[in-house]
Amino acid sequence: MFRVESYKKGMMYSTGLNIIARGIGFVNTLIIAYYFGANASTDIYFMVLSVALIISSVINGNDYLILIPEAMKLRERESDMSSQKFLNFFLYAYACIGILLAILIIGSPLFFYSLFSKFDKNILIDNSKILYVGAVIILFQFLNNFLNAILSSYKFFTAPIVTGLINSIFSIVLTVLLHDKLGIVGTIMAVAIGTVVNFFLLIYLLKKYQQWNFFLVLWMGKKTVWSNL
Repeated sequence: MFRVESYKKGMMYSTGLNIIARGIGFVNTLIIAYYFGANASTDIYFMVLSVALIISSVINGNDYLILIPEAMKLRERESDMSSQKFLNFFLYAYACIGILLAILIIGSPLFFYSLFSKFDKNILIDNSKILYVGAVIILFQFLNNFLNAILSSYKFFTAPIVTGLINSIFSIVLTVLLHDKLGIVGTIMAVAIGTVVNFFLLIYLLKKYQQWNFFLVLWMGKKTVWSNL
């Protein structure tokens, strides 16, 4: 499963695993609804996840359109090392963006999430723990999406889907076991833990199968890439 795949097998396995992943995600939603029902805390939980998805979709939208094609050209025309330097630059750039956003959220969660929602400030204050955990999710979602794109460029098509299942599994397990103690906060903590575990798993896959050197970094000075971004 964690190996290079042909396009045909990759399509077949990816389709099957994607169906399973969506099914588990649906079950996760049902479990949340069963234990916590419809209330302000549940709404804020889904709002935080939606905000993370929106921001990461906008920023990571450049991955498959610009960055990965450019990295593949470098791999073919120059060397795999040149491609790694190029991708590492943007990996650290994403890390910086994520850290800045995380600092903003931790420093002023009401201001940040008020930009995306019309929840009453008192409700946001009452659920501030959910907002703080959202900072971790946003940070690692940037990185995970980018690492998934890199793996896909090396024909690791199912690996990103498998790692994505970890979030749902963590969420289900912690919700069932700790719903009476932590409530919906425990569920979003599980999602955050899942994103962190995903990150280290993706790093491991790149190092093991592609001998990736994350210390190879070179300033990206191509004007065409910057203009496209």
